[in-house]
Amino acid sequence: MSDEIINKVANSGLITIDLEEFYPKGESVLFDIKHFYFMN
Repeated sequence: MSDEIINKVANSGLITIDLEEFYPKGESVLFDIKHFYFMN
């Protein structure tokens, strides 16, 4: 048995995705819909 440590994750071919690249740019707006559902 070899004492060498093998990084199986690095050798697996997994693709890393940076989620910040998909986050929409610009200002976010809060829209509360509870006022439209009162007594309906």
